Amino acid sequence: MSHSAILKKFNNILSNGDFDGMIIWGSDNFTYLTQMVLPFAPGLPHKKTALVMDTINQTLFCPADYSQFFLKQGWEKAIIIWDENLTPKEQVTLIKKTITKTGSSDLKWGVDSSRTSQALWDELTEAGVRISDSDVFLREARMVKEPFEIKTLEWASRMAERGLVSTLNHTEGTYDAVSYSRAETAERMRVHVAEFGGQAVGHVSALQGTDLQCYFGVNHDRVTNNGFTRYDLTTAYKGYWSSAGRTIYVGKAPKAAKQAYMNNLILKSIAEGLLRPGKMCCEIFEEVKKASERMCIPYLESAGIGYGVGVSEREAPFLNNFDTTVLVKGMVIALDIWTFGPDGEWIHSIDTYEITEKGCNCISWYRDYDRLYEMVGITARHG
Repeated sequence: MSHSAILKKFNNILSNGDFDGMIIWGSDNFTYLTQMVLPFAPGLPHKKTALVMDTINQTLFCPADYSQFFLKQGWEKAIIIWDENLTPKEQVTLIKKTITKTGSSDLKWGVDSSRTSQALWDELTEAGVRISDSDVFLREARMVKEPFEIKTLEWASRMAERGLVSTLNHTEGTYDAVSYSRAETAERMRVHVAEFGGQAVGHVSALQGTDLQCYFGVNHDRVTNNGFTRYDLTTAYKGYWSSAGRTIYVGKAPKAAKQAYMNNLILKSIAEGLLRPGKMCCEIFEEVKKASERMCIPYLESAGIGYGVGVSEREAPFLNNFDTTVLVKGMVIALDIWTFGPDGEWIHSIDTYEITEKGCNCISWYRDYDRLYEMVGITARHG
């Protein structure tokens, strides 16, 4: 059912006449169009895969070991095994041979150009394959989720949040000593996500101290028993990604720390109230910026205030100062506003929302973070 819904959208794109089929190189677009998951694809760029599909034919090109994953996931269309060490010219030669055999050589092919190397593009052109950029069409299609996609993203978000809460419980369990490293903290998040059914983890970090004055950080040193701590992770379920991040305080938080956290929630609440059909992304950004200036709550403007999630950890639309996309029902947005603590710490608390007919609905709902989470005691709970 899920694949048929995506195929219907794909065929609607082709009916516009811009092209008759697509040649796909990006693992995210691959997952979207086939509902097949490429294992560890971003981390294995040498394992080249391609998808060639039109209204009649669908063919996967991949190394031999990948083919077993697709068969186990129920792929029933053609699979062409190729050596992962093939040059771009050799890959294109094999694709051209295949589309000629199926009678598709005269079709106009859309290519996901932002996922395609210049060498591949040039080889396709040199081979006489009629190609054009299909990124805009894929972007538009992926932005508006089908109901099954929204439900999958909700599950991915729930698994991430359970992984976070379970990690907090472990930290509380050693509060009197705080005896393990931040690397161990990050590993506990990853393990708990897997225990709750998550199928992949991307970025995962546990940061304290001066590391909180940057967007990313290394999981070094040990967890201390005082101060802000930020947990961030991205997780996948059935090829769809959640983006999670929570800021807590180890120990009894001073008034300044509590107020800094509340400032973040104030801006986030304003942004949440603007998430509804008909609002332009850049307009939402500007309204939050004006509120920030009016309330004297500075935030990290360069990071934007949110982004879409789907078969990528971050995808269109983007809540920033130049994205003119108008929100419509079915989009899924992660609100991610970065404000500052009393010592320059970067604070955020991500939640993910489905755009509904009249507003939005939070789908990362496992527990509330409507006040600063203070870790002030020991718990016997394990998850």
